[in-house]
Amino acid sequence: MKKALSLLLAAAFVMSLGAVFAPAASADAALPAVRPEAEIAVRDGYLLGLPFGASAADIASFFVDGVHIIDNSGADRGGADMPATGWNVASGAAHARIVVYGDVNCDAKVNARDALDTMRSIVSGGAFSDEIKLAADVDPDGAVNAADVVRLMRRIVGWDVTLGERFFSVVTDKKTAPAEDAKLALFFTNSLEKFSQKDENNIEVALKNSVDYGREAPKASDFANEHTFEMKLARNEKESCQVQLYAETEHKNLSASLTPFVNGKGETLDGQLLFVEYMKLMETGGTLKGTGEFTGATVPDALPPMPESFSIAAGERQALYIEVSASEDTPAGLYRATLDVTNEAGEVVKTALVYANVWDFTLPVESHVKTAIGMGIWNIVSRMGKNDDKGENGHNLYIQYYEYLLDNRVNAWCLPYNPIDERADRWMDDPRVNTFLVAGGYNGDVYNNGPCGDAVDTETVSLIYDKLKDNETWMKKQMFYMTDEPGIIWVGDEWGGQDKLHQAEAVYNDLLTAFPGARINIPVAKDFLQDLYDAYTTVETGVFHEGGDRWGWGHVDTLDVCARFSNVMCPCIDILTEPALPYEQFNAYADTNYQYTTEHERLYGKMTDRLDAWRAEGKEIWWYTANSPKPPMANIGQRYTGLQNRVMFWEMYKYDIEGFLYWSATEWSAMKRRYLDISAGVIVYAGSDFGTTGFVACQRTGIMRDGIEDVEYLHLAKDLLGDEWVDALVSRVVRTLTDYETDDAAMLAVRNELGDAIEAAMAASPQ
Repeated sequence: MKKALSLLLAAAFVMSLGAVFAPAASADAALPAVRPEAEIAVRDGYLLGLPFGASAADIASFFVDGVHIIDNSGADRGGADMPATGWNVASGAAHARIVVYGDVNCDAKVNARDALDTMRSIVSGGAFSDEIKLAADVDPDGAVNAADVVRLMRRIVGWDVTLGERFFSVVTDKKTAPAEDAKLALFFTNSLEKFSQKDENNIEVALKNSVDYGREAPKASDFANEHTFEMKLARNEKESCQVQLYAETEHKNLSASLTPFVNGKGETLDGQLLFVEYMKLMETGGTLKGTGEFTGATVPDALPPMPESFSIAAGERQALYIEVSASEDTPAGLYRATLDVTNEAGEVVKTALVYANVWDFTLPVESHVKTAIGMGIWNIVSRMGKNDDKGENGHNLYIQYYEYLLDNRVNAWCLPYNPIDERADRWMDDPRVNTFLVAGGYNGDVYNNGPCGDAVDTETVSLIYDKLKDNETWMKKQMFYMTDEPGIIWVGDEWGGQDKLHQAEAVYNDLLTAFPGARINIPVAKDFLQDLYDAYTTVETGVFHEGGDRWGWGHVDTLDVCARFSNVMCPCIDILTEPALPYEQFNAYADTNYQYTTEHERLYGKMTDRLDAWRAEGKEIWWYTANSPKPPMANIGQRYTGLQNRVMFWEMYKYDIEGFLYWSATEWSAMKRRYLDISAGVIVYAGSDFGTTGFVACQRTGIMRDGIEDVEYLHLAKDLLGDEWVDALVSRVVRTLTDYETDDAAMLAVRNELGDAIEAAMAASPQ
């Protein structure tokens, strides 16, 4: 028997061609509705999707109203009778022909005879009736061929293989676990919500972000009936949601697992389950040494791998993070996974279904949003206890972090190797990489061809230019960041005493010859008019500084001067806000979000008009964030709501901003295991802090990725549906930088509407 089976399987493998089937016409009358939990469908006159071994009674139970099961002789069948392919399910004048996957010879059995009959027909080229073609297509790809024979034989000999297609939909009812624990609650939230372990430490309450911009902070109880979640994503996209576990009493040694995401045809979607770590936000002045003032907010942020077990204190919650990823060839449609939570006795005490729906379109690998994020190799190797290792091992560690950011559509501004090194070429060629520094930057960078704030190493830079100049792709990605936040005086130190604008001029002149075509980025924090400085005395040194036109630029603002020496304009976001603030009210040390004044507007016009003028000159328009802007304006920092983290990228589309710069991904000096400075530049965590190797993911990096992918949706929609349609949709999310949608669910509903519209437009477009 084993030998015969082996020969049969071997023969099946060499078969390759089969008939593509066309289903029969639909019956005129309609059968009763199928129950939501049943995974069957009545399509084109056929009843499809019956699970293996379903009886006549089972089939009847799948409908909300009574039906009859009629065999080929016209007799009613029921109870434990096993249906055959070709029988009918009927209700009054309505009927559909039953298809039993694998039952090719219509004898109500699935065995080796069915496999042999299928093989004979494939080899001989014999014709199948429509229902037999459907029954034989057990590897549901629309054709009957050798793959179906192999799958059928595997099922016959006992493999755990699904035959045919299942037709499930999203079921929102609560599932009851085998050992259901009433003292443990499970509910789902979107990836933007930031619930702490205790309600009183909710970031949205403690920082009053939601109250400040008009939305009452949500409570965990608002989500108590969210028993499942449906993530929606395109191909070549990632999407996430959160699972919240709330313990009424202490629960020790819980564990959680997630099955693969599988669609009705047995195809899988990549998914992972991560643990959520909560960080206490501290006001420490930038360096965290175990001291500092607790802000009252504990935020979910770090996403280490799932531990073998975890505990939840009474009255607290623990979040889990589910992420799915669709590749460029992932079939569209609905996928489903099961989440189980198990107690220390190994009993499943909570269970839930979670869904992922893949739209039938694909996002490009390249991103319209360019990014440049500081990430230092020294931070990474020193955190791993390898302080002196900037060699190959250090680079390999850096590459893990670099690739993590790339996988989330974010570019660290330094390549893993100096651009002159041939090992850097693979990343300069990578379509995910849209920006890399040739020189400049800071924060312990991988290479140093002239540090930010200093002169360019013209000899090295000239050699890099010779390498890059004839490669159009590389030249579009190169960038110099040699001057940081020029034109500012900070009372209390000497930092502003150096004239950074003259340093920017010197860099520009050097690069004219050393690197023609250099993309020069100069971030501008505060747009001072250069001849209106007040006189002041430095606190620490007692040095007196004259007021007025200290460096001879005249009655011009910082951006005006920077525009002479750069071709990548990069103001801080808050410079773009409207309306303009009366100049006499401007205070460099206030927390105002309005940096553009009436005097600026008198000299240059509205800021948006200046952006258009710079674009007309061929300049790129970027923006950046750091400790500012502060809430309620959008930023990616940890003190902001998830919506504020994401909506910034919708704002980039609205204001036609090409790129985003951020000073640090790894400012770990301002954090430790469960404490994080409120303004620290952290968007990836050190694995060594969480008992693992390599990086630990960050929730906000996933939100950044989602925002960047939202921009890809908007560009796709613009091409398909036009600017007017997209602009109207964007206005439902963003009106101005201080007026935007404040409800997560409403914002995500617009995003899902956008995805549906793109899919429909693509389906209607000629291919």
